[in-house]
Amino acid sequence: FNPAGKKMWRFEAGREMKFGSTVYSHDYRIKGFDVYDFNKDGTCEILVISRHRNHYPNQIAILDSTGKLIGEYWHSGYLIDYGFLDCDGDGKEEILLGGCNNEYKKGCLVVLEPDNISGGSPQTDDYRCSQLPMGKEKFYVLLPRTEVDKHESEIGSINSIDILKNRNLSVSMRFSYLYFEFSKDLSLQSINISHIFKRKHDTIFNTESKMSWLQAKVRGELPDKILYYDGKEWVSHPTSSLAFRN
Repeated sequence: FNPAGKKMWRFEAGREMKFGSTVYSHDYRIKGFDVYDFNKDGTCEILVISRHRNHYPNQIAILDSTGKLIGEYWHSGYLIDYGFLDCDGDGKEEILLGGCNNEYKKGCLVVLEPDNISGGSPQTDDYRCSQLPMGKEKFYVLLPRTEVDKHESEIGSINSIDILKNRNLSVSMRFSYLYFEFSKDLSLQSINISHIFKRKHDTIFNTESKMSWLQAKVRGELPDKILYYDGKEWVSHPTSSLAFRN
């Protein structure tokens, strides 16, 4: 609407999409949006995050100031939180998205360049949409699961994303309440446990662990289980999803 209350334009999220052999109807809910000048040209773009009402397709849409769709990315699993961070030092901030990947049943971290958004998340079989090209993620990361979150849910998920004052990225996990901290190039800096994680862990295993022992256990087991998509396959070292496309 303009300042006088007259409607200027309208955007309807989602559309009918086919993933694998299943057709998902055009029934979407907008779960969040933000207004941001991604390309620093003085005119704001609009980020719109939408989910299918009953199933997993998730649309990330970028609109210009007139409501025109200028880019979209489709994800097989809900994306719950987002943030903005200049990951490569080019002066333009990328979009960071956290949520879950339904096929891999893990929490995922997705980094998109606002001026190069298209395609769909890296999937196979029933979770892939043949209508979409391969997604142009700058990074796609799957985070490991623990017995704590497996005890609570079939699918792991990121709960929140925070940009720290040192420009590192802090990711909290839903259900387990673990905290992963990454640098701007998505290299792991640390993994920290919470008292909630300890309480849940000790309840599951009927133990009374020391925080220091449990912290060391987590830091010893989980880093090598973090997976990065390099555009072709999953690897265990920080790699851009564009590695095989540049």
